[in-house]
Amino acid sequence: MIGLALAALVALAFLALGVGAIAAPGPSAGGYGIPSEDAAALAYVRATGARDVVLGVLVAIFLVLGKHRTVGVIVGVCALAAVADFLIVAAARRPGAERNLAIHGGGAAGCALVSALLIFGV
Repeated sequence: MIGLALAALVALAFLALGVGAIAAPGPSAGGYGIPSEDAAALAYVRATGARDVVLGVLVAIFLVLGKHRTVGVIVGVCALAAVADFLIVAAARRPGAERNLAIHGGGAAGCALVSALLIFGV
């Protein structure tokens, strides 16, 4: 199933993004779309990293358990997280954030597609 392979990529992407945000919050903040070197702000970047690790682990666990529709639902939740990230970056109104918005929007669309593939058994 193509949905399962794509879900594995979603899990790996969320894990990589999460670990990156926890380990290197400064560069991750810039990649997110709201660059900052403020220590308090970087704590929030680490929090989003932790969220991404948890989402990636959930996808991976349910993939291993063979719960494909459950994985579809979780990946759908991942799409909602990406939509929230898009809205946060859009609200910050940073110059040059178009690239970051495209990444968050693309991530949301990709997760929604993978979610639909898994829920409908494709």
